[in-house]
Amino acid sequence: MRETFFMKLDVRNAHEMVRVWINDIEIGVRMWKPYVFNITHAARQGWNDIRVEVTNTLANRIDGQSQPSGLIGPVIVKVC
Repeated sequence: MRETFFMKLDVRNAHEMVRVWINDIEIGVRMWKPYVFNITHAARQGWNDIRVEVTNTLANRIDGQSQPSGLIGPVIVKVC
């Protein structure tokens, strides 16, 4: 009997938009939390290339306030 599982990538804390690629396959974009992506179809056994791109908005420039930006927290891969 074959076990069924899925893999997810969880970007815990980032500001603001997050885009993810696994092995040069674009997984998706999230504009707000939770930054969780299903990577089952793109991940393979062994080594995988994971790319996380974080883009902030113009809020800092418009508001004149210094807000957090970029990748702030850990990136976690989970097998469920």
